[in-house]
Amino acid sequence: MILLKGPKPSDEYSSGEAIAAAKRVLDYRQDFLLHGTNVEAQFVELHLYDPGERLAALEQALNEITEKCRRGPQPPDDLSSGRYAGNRMYAFTWNSAEFGEIYLKFSLTGVDRMACLVLHSFHRNTPQIS
Repeated sequence: MILLKGPKPSDEYSSGEAIAAAKRVLDYRQDFLLHGTNVEAQFVELHLYDPGERLAALEQALNEITEKCRRGPQPPDDLSSGRYAGNRMYAFTWNSAEFGEIYLKFSLTGVDRMACLVLHSFHRNTPQIS
């Protein structure tokens, strides 16, 4: 686990620090926020209906991903919009032991114990068509 010298805003986290912070927040709060209605549908596609199942799947995902799995939006194009506008988003793609290839995107609001984990995407990865 990465230990930080002091609280720092989540928009300054490296990928590894963001993963560690998300784990701490999830462990402390045992809850997360959904950004948009798509995430609800993505959980259903993964057959995750119960809040406990969803929490367990997200905890598993955070334990499986590493900095090397970072994908998706990169600075400066990695800021959330809408209700959570301006929060840095962290996106990862990896081969989950349970679900296969998964794309996960999250952001964090606040600092340290007052932080909330905001889930933007959690779905099977689909190749980008260029």
